[in-house]
Formats: sequence, structure tokens, C-alpha cells
Amino acid sequence: MIITFATQKGGAGKTTLAIAFANYLSVVSERKIKGYDFDYQKSFFNKWKEDEESELPKLYEVEVIGEDDEPFTDLEKLIELKESDEIYLFDLAGTLDQKYSDLLIYSDFIIIPFEY
Repeated sequence: MIITFATQKGGAGKTTLAIAFANYLSVVSERKIKGYDFDYQKSFFNKWKEDEESELPKLYEVEVIGEDDEPFTDLEKLIELKESDEIYLFDLAGTLDQKYSDLLIYSDFIIIPFEY
């Protein structure tokens, strides 16, 4: 399953929501959870590293995806993630570039935080 957190603008609470959701899922689901941090500030990854260095149990993995990387352009890989028993959370940068289009198309859920 692929769950993507995306906005066209930074500062809407996307990463905070992604972290909270990852923590929630790790408690209520027995499925393995893996996070991918596409954001330039790497807030999801940095918070995970901070938690990892504490005595808190490690609930999930987070991988950083570089600004110039073009990951998940292989549709077979996206389909494999989508059909997996694991849950994949993607925290995108505060922009909706063309490089995210396949990921957005194959996401099971897209969560878009916004100010009311």
C-alpha cells in the first residue's frame, strides 16, 4: 500500500502529519511501515534519526530521497510497492513536480493537508 503526503506549498503541516500517521500506523497495524522523505529539509528523516538515538523503540524505517534522484520511475517497482503487504509512506517536497506524477497516480491514498 502506498500513502503519499503532498502539497503544492511548504509549511502546511505535511511532514508533521506524515510522522504522526507513521507512529499511529505502527501501533494499530501489524504491517511493516517504511517512510520515504523527499522533502528538501529532510524533517521526517531528521525526526526519525532523533527518535532512533533516544531509547524509544524503532517503529519503522525512513529513507531519504535526494533532490536530483528520480526514484520510482520504474512502474513495475511502484506496482510491487502497491501490491505489497507493507505500508509505504511518502513525504513529498512542498511542490508537485512532474517527477512525482507516477507516484501520485499509483498511490492508494493521497493526503493533502491545508489551512482551512
